[in-house]
Amino acid sequence: IEARLALTRFLVGSGLGYEAIGVLNAMVEAAPGMAGEPEVRGLRGAARAMVGRFREASADFSAASVSRDPSARVWQGYIAAQQRDWAEARRAFSDGARSVDQFPPVWRARFATAHARAALETGDLGGATELLAYVFSQDIPAPEQLEGRLVQARLFETQGDKGRALAVYKAVARAPLDQLA
Repeated sequence: IEARLALTRFLVGSGLGYEAIGVLNAMVEAAPGMAGEPEVRGLRGAARAMVGRFREASADFSAASVSRDPSARVWQGYIAAQQRDWAEARRAFSDGARSVDQFPPVWRARFATAHARAALETGDLGGATELLAYVFSQDIPAPEQLEGRLVQARLFETQGDKGRALAVYKAVARAPLDQLA
């Protein structure tokens, strides 16, 4: 069990969500009592969120053993943002704010981008601006920066700065990343 947990930690940390889910499923099948363990719930929830299985991830993070953990609250905020539940995303991100810096820079940026979008959607333009500054302060690859830039363009547009918003939209549209362009 300890070896599988170590492997799962490595897989989640490496962004290999599907593989982590497979290892965890095999572990729980071999030792059903592990399904309720906080670390298993947290790792499985993170892996499921990474691969877009938000409903399943939400169920993992709703377990009493992890639901109030600050790191779990960050994941819950991310999941809520992906499901466009902006008010819950804001609450969850705020509850977990003190743990965000424990994550790798890429995930810090992803969480902050989602939080900035939730702030924008709930009318907190100042909060969105601060969160985007945090996103751009991270050492992250282009796709994560461009995700932040899309939220920034929406912020500019909301503030009435249509020219600046259009310039950012055009720059992102030229990116060789179909899901963003």
